[in-house]
Amino acid sequence: MSTSTDLLSGVAGVLQAGGVVTWRTDGSAYLSSETGLTFKDMPPDPDRLVVLTTFGASDNPKLPLGQPQIQVRFRGTTDPRDVDDLGDSAFVLLHGLTDRVFGSCHLIQMLRVNSIPLGMDQQSRRWERSDNYALDVDYPTTANRPT
Repeated sequence: MSTSTDLLSGVAGVLQAGGVVTWRTDGSAYLSSETGLTFKDMPPDPDRLVVLTTFGASDNPKLPLGQPQIQVRFRGTTDPRDVDDLGDSAFVLLHGLTDRVFGSCHLIQMLRVNSIPLGMDQQSRRWERSDNYALDVDYPTTANRPT
């Protein structure tokens, strides 16, 4: 697996263990009563959904240390409070998370940078929000970043 996959899978595992989402690693469909989890893509079902995506990074050129970011995008129900309940539940688990090993990566710390309301999907009338987290990560060594 790649370091991006390791980080996303690690965060997904934290959210699942904390009871925020149901994460089906086999890709099978979610029940309408579940809060699903996907990577990068936001399918039309279920209503409540968390989507994880990595983006941007500030990486040390000589040491295997970096600061990738993860977007945690939420979709709630037609009740505008629901998406905030979902996002706040994730915040409790993710903000300040320290000293975890996610696959090949050592997560030093994870902090929320911002939370952005995305409004309502006009077709389905479900509310959305995006929280962005900065991670401090100790990556595996490479030929270019050996120590």
